[in-house]
Amino acid sequence: MEPRRTRISEGIFGASKIQALAPSHPQLQLDVLFPSSLDILEASKSLLKFETKYWRGKTTLTHLYCARILKFKRFSSILTALSLPQSDSDDVWCLDPRGVLTLQVCKDTYETLGLVGTKLPFKLRRSPEQYVIRIPLNGLDGKGVRVKTALEAWDARRNTGGRDVLYSTSKPGFTAIESHAVHTASPQIRTFSNIHVPTPSLSATLRQSDDPNAWKEDISSLFEWIGMACLGAQRLKANDSVDPYVAVFEPPSGSRVGSVTHIQWKGFLSVEFAQSVLDLAKSAISKLTTPDQFISITSHAFPTSPVSYLPQAPNKEPPLRVVRADAEDTWSLILAPDPSCGQPESSDNNWRWLLAESIGQWDMRWG
Repeated sequence: MEPRRTRISEGIFGASKIQALAPSHPQLQLDVLFPSSLDILEASKSLLKFETKYWRGKTTLTHLYCARILKFKRFSSILTALSLPQSDSDDVWCLDPRGVLTLQVCKDTYETLGLVGTKLPFKLRRSPEQYVIRIPLNGLDGKGVRVKTALEAWDARRNTGGRDVLYSTSKPGFTAIESHAVHTASPQIRTFSNIHVPTPSLSATLRQSDDPNAWKEDISSLFEWIGMACLGAQRLKANDSVDPYVAVFEPPSGSRVGSVTHIQWKGFLSVEFAQSVLDLAKSAISKLTTPDQFISITSHAFPTSPVSYLPQAPNKEPPLRVVRADAEDTWSLILAPDPSCGQPESSDNNWRWLLAESIGQWDMRWG
C-alpha cells in the first residue's frame, strides 16, 4: 500500500468545509458508527432504513457525448458514471457531478486520440506514461465536432460493443447507457457489544490545548478506534487477551465498556445519497443532549476513478492522481455535542466536528 498523508481539521456546524464534504467526493463506501444508547438509536432510526439504487451497464463514449444536451448543474447532474477496470487496457474515465468527462489514458491512446490533455507528473516503476483529458460535456461550443470525431474513432478501434460502467441517474428512463442491471445499496447493520467505547471531547481544540502533541495523539487514537470498530476488530473487546508481544492496542483515554451500532453502504453511491446520509447524521446529533454521545461517518472513494475530489471553487480543476487498485482517498468525520454550550435546540453552534482526511502519495490535492 502506498504511503498516506493525513490532515486534521475541526470546527462547529455550519462550516463550508463540512457542507462540501459529500459533493466533493465520489463514494464507494460509507460507514456510520455510534454508541448503541436508546436515545441515539431513536434519533438515528432514519439511517437504519435508508438505501439507494445504482446501475451497471454498457455504453460508448460517443453515446455519452451525444447525451450532453442534458442539462448539468454543479453537484446536481442527472448522471454520474465510472468505467470499470479492463483486463486489456489501463485507460479509465468518469463523468462527475459537474458534467465533466475525465479520461485518464496511456501514452498510445493519448497520441491516437489527438485531444489536448495533461501529463501526470509522477514517474512510477512499472507504470506506463499517463495523461488526463477533461471534456466539459455542457460547454464544448466549437470544439464539439473534434471531440465527437475522436471519441467515435476510439470506440471503433475498441470494437467491444461498449464499456462496462457503473452509473447513477436521477432521470427515469435514461437511455444513454444500455444493458443495465439495477443494484440496491442497502444498509448493512451490525452491533458490537462489550467493547471499549471512547467519550470524545471535541471542545478542547488544538489551539486551546496545553500539550499539542498529546492532543494529536488522542485524536489519532480516536480515529484509529473508529477504523477498527468499522472493521469489527476483536482487539476492541473488553475481554481481549491477545499476546502483548504480538499486538498491543490501547483504547482512547476515557473509554468505557459498551456497545456500538455500525451501518455500512457499499456501491456506486451518488452525491445526493451521501449528502442525505450526512444530513441525517447531523439531524440525529442535534437531538442529543449528553456529551458522551457521538456519530462518526467515514467515506472511501473509488481507487480507480481519475477524479476523487472536486474543489469547492467552480473554476478550479480537480487534482491529478494516479489510478491504482490501492489508491487512498478517505475522510472520517466525528460529530459530537459541545458541553461548553447551552441547549442543543438553541443553535447549530452547540455541536462540533472533527475531520480526518487521508490521501495517497500519488495524489496532488495537497501538492
